[in-house]
Amino acid sequence: MELLCDAQFDRILLQFKKLQKDNSRRIKAHQQTVKWNKSKLLRPSSDYGTFMYIASSCRAILPGTCHRPVVLANLQKDKVLQAEVDDHKRAMVWVDHHKTDRTFGNAYMALLPHKVDWLKGLIEVSTAHFGGEQCPFVFQFEGKQLYKLNCELKAAWHHSGMQGQISFGLIWTAIANQAKKHLPAEERKLVCEAMYHDISTADRFYTSVPEIGDVFRIRDA
Repeated sequence: MELLCDAQFDRILLQFKKLQKDNSRRIKAHQQTVKWNKSKLLRPSSDYGTFMYIASSCRAILPGTCHRPVVLANLQKDKVLQAEVDDHKRAMVWVDHHKTDRTFGNAYMALLPHKVDWLKGLIEVSTAHFGGEQCPFVFQFEGKQLYKLNCELKAAWHHSGMQGQISFGLIWTAIANQAKKHLPAEERKLVCEAMYHDISTADRFYTSVPEIGDVFRIRDA
């Protein structure tokens, strides 16, 4: 078998690099298309505020909706029951595993007292009546971990009388947009850290495409 010389190997490597660049362009174009389509689904920020107020007042929403659903799905009972609590009975609950834990570490949920009580009540009921004795996860049914929590979020959204579509991803986009528009860089960085990503990740995946008003404001500047 004839071995490749250095020049032939270099040409093959160059072709691989070219293919990689072409593929990166396609991926970037696809990401922009996804962001464009997601931006068209966004509701006014006031709608999300209204929903959070209604849901919070009736305690009928998954806690911490600024998190990815996998964070809520991986929330464990012992983490809630052993959470660190301050003098105001607010709790910080840690979640070990989620989508970006290898890059940004464990996630945490900052919960007000009524949310802590709601979670503890859910744990008690689901353990006693829905087969959760052996299941370590808060969100479970008949001993099996629940993954598709967007379904529960959509049900709460429509039950609250809201219009249009909702998902955890849309809430993330709305939060990322508001942080980008209204917060200074240091405070925006803190918001990104709480959502376990950085500013470049937010700009790449979550902030919406520019609105026409923004485009012409930049053009006329």
